[in-house]
This record gives sequence, structure tokens and C-alpha cells, in this order.
Amino acid sequence: MKMNVKGNDGFETPDFLYRQLDRVFNFTLDAACTTANCKAPRGLYFDQGINALQTSWGGGTCLL
Repeated sequence: MKMNVKGNDGFETPDFLYRQLDRVFNFTLDAACTTANCKAPRGLYFDQGINALQTSWGGGTCLL
């Protein structure tokens, strides 16, 4: 997903950055993902209408 496209506010964490942070934090949940770009083992997919602010995160380590 291009970050410089005007009118596009959907961004994803770059893979290299996710891998570095995951080695430290061991993410279990991606709370702001789509079905196409989920990084963690479990995701709250906003393209499926899941509102991460109204859903239990299960006490895991979260990537936002």
C-alpha cells in the first residue's frame, strides 16, 4: 500500500519494522489490520466490520 496516495489513510507496518519489534514484544494480536495485511497470529479485521475498540483483545501483546 502506497503511503503517499492522496486520500488513502490505510497504512500498514513495514515488514522489516514488524520483525524487529516482534522479536522484542512477541505480538499476539494485530488490532488494526485488514484480511490482506495482518501481521500477528490473530487479527481484528476492520475490513470485516470488527471494531477493535469494542472487542476484547484477550490480554495479548498488541500491534497497532
